[in-house]
Amino acid sequence: MGDSLIPSNPCENVKPPKVVQKEILYLDKPQTATLLGAAMDTDIYSVVFLAVTTGMRRGELLALRWADVNFDDRWIKVRRSLEQAGQKLSFKDVKSKSGRRRITISTATIETLRLHLVKQSELRL
Repeated sequence: MGDSLIPSNPCENVKPPKVVQKEILYLDKPQTATLLGAAMDTDIYSVVFLAVTTGMRRGELLALRWADVNFDDRWIKVRRSLEQAGQKLSFKDVKSKSGRRRITISTATIETLRLHLVKQSELRL
């Protein structure tokens, strides 16, 4: 038996599959209003409001801490994400430099977060 060498690389003539870009779907104003209305008196309203007003990803929203929110200067710092692998949840630093970012938030978002902080503090007592 020899070294089983072949004279040419069979992969040279193979074309890789085309990458299909998925269309990103956005909510329009009426859909956003419907979503916020449905979440209005629920425990998740502040998270839904934050998602709508910032465009943050689900994992980023769920990994936020109060230390990531600057109420005075009106920004949120995205530093980590909550990820699920099977049944296990874990916090991980965001993957890229562009993922670590500061998002300016509106006065309405600040007020929503302040109300949420008050409710959270009341529940802890």
